[in-house]
This record gives sequence, C-alpha cells and structure tokens, in this order.
Amino acid sequence: MGNEGFGIPKYRSLGGLSIGVMVYLFLWGWCFLAALFQRFMVLGAVTLSNFVLVAVSLIGLGLMTWWGGRAHDNARALGAQRMFFEGEWLIWIWFTPLLNMVALPLMWQELWRASDPNAGVSDGNGWRWSRWSKRIWVCAGLWWLGYFALGCWVVSWILVDNVQLLVRVIAELVLLVGWMFLCGSGIRAVWSVHKRQHDRFVARKEYLAKRMDEKLGAEKLVEVGLGGNEVRFASGGVEEAMQ
Repeated sequence: MGNEGFGIPKYRSLGGLSIGVMVYLFLWGWCFLAALFQRFMVLGAVTLSNFVLVAVSLIGLGLMTWWGGRAHDNARALGAQRMFFEGEWLIWIWFTPLLNMVALPLMWQELWRASDPNAGVSDGNGWRWSRWSKRIWVCAGLWWLGYFALGCWVVSWILVDNVQLLVRVIAELVLLVGWMFLCGSGIRAVWSVHKRQHDRFVARKEYLAKRMDEKLGAEKLVEVGLGGNEVRFASGGVEEAMQ
C-alpha cells in the first residue's frame, strides 16, 4: 500500500466495480425470473434466458471475486487488522461448493464490519466489536435456502415416481424465487459496503489530519516550553535530547 497525504493508506474506490457487480446481480436476477416464467408458465419468449444465465454467471463470478478482493484490500488499507479471510481464501470460497455455503456469508459480514465508519478508525481492532449486519443475514438466509432447495432437487431424482415430480417442482420453485430475491438483496449489500468504505475513508482522513495537527501543535508547545532542550521527531513521536 502506498501512502498519500498525512500518511493516509492508499484507497481505491469501489465505485465503478460496485456498479458492475450490481448490474451483474440485476441481470442474474432477471435470468432467474425469466427461467421461473419459462418453467412454470411456458412462455416461449424467454427461451434465451438459459444461454444468458450461463454467460452472465461465468463473467459475474470473476467480477464478484475481483470486487471481494478489492473490498478486502480497502478494508485493510483503512486500518482494519486481524481479518480472517485473506490471501487465497478470497478466491477459493467463491468456487468451492459447500465451503462457500458457510464461508461466503461470513466473509461478507467481515467486510461489512471492517468497513464500519464509526468503529476502529483510530484502533485497527475496533471493528471486531462492530455490529453484525441484518441485511447480510437476510442474504445468507436466501443463500442457504437456495442450497437446501438445490439439494432437494438432486435427491428428487432417486425418489419414487409419485414423489419425484412433486419434490422437484417445489425445489425448482423455491430455488428460482429464493435466488431471485437474493440478487435483489445482494445489490443492496454491495452498495452498502461501498458506501461504508467511502464514509470510513472520509472519517479516517479527518482523524489522521487531526492527529497531524495535534503533533504539529505539540512540537511548537515543546519548543517553547523546554527552551534549551533540543527537540527532534523520530518515527515514534517526539524525542527529547537534553543538552
């Protein structure tokens, strides 16, 4: 991380990347809606949704991984310390089945809390006492519901004929509706993390500027008060060397 004015860590805004992720989630939600109509209402006009869904998914997974890595780097650049998800974790949890069922919601919660503009600005560990996001838990609930429905859909293929179709239809309905709403909730979650990181950047900039003003004021005060003492600044603060 580079340093900018007043020793502020380099911050790269999530703006354009967040917009790209939100567009991706919107398109994915539209694909789930189109698939829902196609499956249960037999509307031939949306038969292209399957192709669109595959294309959007492949592009979107890479985009989401990029966004998650950038958001994590920003959180650390803005002072958050001792974050659990880092390094290769930030990639593998997006692409590993079952692992991402648990790890993705926890990673989002960590990003949310580490981006808190009101906690940990001056203390790198203060974010760990920040509240958990109800909005992220809603996303997690819809994510887990979709996983459960997908499991039921797989199991339905080994059931007896008179139960197989019923379980499969219900599982498909729950999966499509649940993940359609997940896309909508995900758009709000992405924007919230983006806004919180921007607000944290502003708050940290003000805090570091205030600290610099206090240090410069302390320098003048010490120079006036100590008279014959030589005052010099080291990396740890004010160092006095008595002549």
